[in-house]
Amino acid sequence: QEGFLNSIENIKPPVRLSFSPYVSTYANHYPYNNSIQNNWSNSVNGGMDVKYGINQSFTLDMTLIPDFGQVQSDNQVLNLSPFEVKYNENRSFFTEGTELFNKGNLFYSRRIGGTPLHYNDVYNNLSATDTVTNNP
Repeated sequence: QEGFLNSIENIKPPVRLSFSPYVSTYANHYPYNNSIQNNWSNSVNGGMDVKYGINQSFTLDMTLIPDFGQVQSDNQVLNLSPFEVKYNENRSFFTEGTELFNKGNLFYSRRIGGTPLHYNDVYNNLSATDTVTNNP
Protein backbone atom coordinates (compact mmCIF):
# COMPACT_ATOMS: atom_id res chain seq x y z
CA GLN A 1 0.00 0.00 0.00
CA GLU A 2 1.08 3.56 -0.61
CA GLY A 3 0.32 6.58 1.44
CA PHE A 4 0.53 10.35 1.06
CA LEU A 5 2.65 12.70 3.15
CA ASN A 6 1.19 16.17 3.43
CA SER A 7 2.40 19.46 4.92
CA ILE A 8 6.11 18.73 4.52
CA GLU A 9 7.74 22.05 3.66
CA ASN A 10 11.12 23.78 3.73
CA ILE A 11 13.24 20.65 3.90
CA LYS A 12 16.78 21.62 3.12
CA PRO A 13 19.27 18.97 2.06
CA PRO A 14 22.40 18.58 4.17
CA VAL A 15 25.68 20.05 3.04
CA ARG A 16 27.60 17.38 1.16
CA LEU A 17 31.16 18.18 2.19
CA SER A 18 33.88 15.68 2.92
CA PHE A 19 37.51 16.23 3.99
CA SER A 20 40.06 13.42 3.88
CA PRO A 21 43.40 14.68 5.20
CA TYR A 22 46.46 12.48 5.34
CA VAL A 23 49.93 12.61 6.83
CA SER A 24 52.73 10.22 5.98
CA THR A 25 56.31 9.91 7.10
CA TYR A 26 59.26 8.23 5.49
CA ALA A 27 62.52 7.26 7.17
CA ASN A 28 65.77 5.96 5.67
CA HIS A 29 68.70 4.40 7.45
CA TYR A 30 72.08 4.54 5.75
CA PRO A 31 74.64 2.23 7.38
CA TYR A 32 77.69 4.49 7.14
CA ASN A 33 80.81 3.38 8.92
CA ASN A 34 81.61 6.98 9.72
CA SER A 35 80.27 8.42 12.99
CA ILE A 36 80.38 11.99 11.63
CA GLN A 37 77.81 11.36 8.89
CA ASN A 38 74.13 11.21 9.76
CA ASN A 39 72.81 7.67 9.39
CA TRP A 40 69.13 8.66 9.27
CA SER A 41 67.02 10.84 7.03
CA ASN A 42 63.29 11.37 7.19
CA SER A 43 60.53 13.34 5.54
CA VAL A 44 56.94 14.18 6.40
CA ASN A 45 54.29 14.70 3.74
CA GLY A 46 50.70 15.78 4.00
CA GLY A 47 47.75 16.54 1.80
CA MET A 48 43.99 16.54 1.59
CA ASP A 49 41.13 15.36 -0.58
CA VAL A 50 37.95 17.45 -0.57
CA LYS A 51 34.56 16.55 -2.04
CA TYR A 52 31.84 19.18 -2.19
CA GLY A 53 28.35 18.53 -3.49
CA ILE A 54 27.47 21.63 -5.49
CA ASN A 55 23.96 20.33 -6.17
CA GLN A 56 22.31 16.94 -6.73
CA SER A 57 23.93 16.55 -10.15
CA PHE A 58 27.45 17.91 -9.62
CA THR A 59 30.22 17.14 -7.14
CA LEU A 60 33.49 19.03 -7.01
CA ASP A 61 36.52 16.82 -6.28
CA MET A 62 39.75 18.53 -5.26
CA THR A 63 43.06 17.18 -4.10
CA LEU A 64 46.08 18.88 -2.62
CA ILE A 65 49.29 16.85 -2.91
CA PRO A 66 47.62 13.50 -3.65
CA ASP A 67 48.78 10.42 -1.75
CA PHE A 68 49.48 7.62 -4.20
CA GLY A 69 51.50 5.59 -1.69
CA GLN A 70 48.69 3.08 -1.15
CA VAL A 71 48.07 2.49 -4.86
CA GLN A 72 49.09 -0.83 -6.37
CA SER A 73 52.22 -0.50 -8.51
CA ASP A 74 52.37 -1.52 -12.14
CA ASN A 75 53.93 -4.75 -13.35
CA GLN A 76 57.20 -4.37 -15.22
CA VAL A 77 56.76 -4.86 -18.96
CA LEU A 78 59.53 -5.15 -21.54
CA ASN A 79 58.18 -3.13 -24.46
CA LEU A 80 60.13 -3.58 -27.69
CA SER A 81 57.41 -2.10 -29.89
CA PRO A 82 57.19 1.53 -31.03
CA PHE A 83 53.92 1.94 -29.13
CA GLU A 84 53.45 2.86 -25.49
CA VAL A 85 52.15 0.35 -22.97
CA LYS A 86 48.74 1.30 -21.60
CA TYR A 87 48.31 0.51 -17.93
CA ASN A 88 45.07 0.34 -15.99
CA GLU A 89 44.36 3.35 -13.80
CA ASN A 90 44.51 2.42 -10.11
CA ARG A 91 44.42 5.89 -8.54
CA SER A 92 40.97 6.53 -7.08
CA PHE A 93 41.04 10.25 -7.87
CA PHE A 94 41.16 9.40 -11.59
CA THR A 95 38.72 6.48 -11.57
CA GLU A 96 35.66 8.03 -9.91
CA GLY A 97 33.13 9.29 -12.44
CA THR A 98 35.20 8.54 -15.53
CA GLU A 99 32.43 6.81 -17.47
CA LEU A 100 31.93 10.05 -19.45
CA PHE A 101 35.50 9.91 -20.75
CA ASN A 102 35.65 6.19 -21.61
CA LYS A 103 34.24 6.74 -25.09
CA GLY A 104 36.86 6.07 -27.75
CA ASN A 105 39.83 6.16 -25.34
CA LEU A 106 40.11 9.93 -25.66
CA PHE A 107 41.47 10.46 -22.15
CA TYR A 108 44.43 8.56 -20.72
CA SER A 109 45.12 9.89 -17.23
CA ARG A 110 48.45 8.10 -16.85
CA ARG A 111 50.07 10.74 -19.07
CA ILE A 112 49.29 13.53 -16.59
CA GLY A 113 52.50 14.83 -15.05
CA GLY A 114 54.74 12.63 -17.18
CA THR A 115 57.53 13.74 -19.46
CA PRO A 116 56.34 13.84 -23.09
CA LEU A 117 57.53 11.11 -25.41
CA HIS A 118 60.83 12.05 -27.15
CA TYR A 119 61.21 15.12 -24.90
CA ASN A 120 64.95 14.61 -24.45
CA ASP A 121 65.53 13.93 -28.16
CA VAL A 122 65.60 17.69 -28.67
CA TYR A 123 68.68 18.01 -26.50
CA ASN A 124 70.34 14.87 -27.85
CA ASN A 125 70.20 16.16 -31.44
CA LEU A 126 71.68 19.62 -30.82
CA SER A 127 74.94 20.64 -32.40
CA ALA A 128 77.60 22.45 -30.38
CA THR A 129 76.32 25.89 -31.43
CA ASP A 130 72.59 25.23 -30.96
CA THR A 131 70.68 26.33 -27.87
CA VAL A 132 67.14 25.68 -26.71
CA THR A 133 65.37 28.70 -25.26
CA ASN A 134 62.09 26.98 -24.42
CA ASN A 135 61.08 23.31 -24.46
CA PRO A 136 57.56 23.16 -23.03
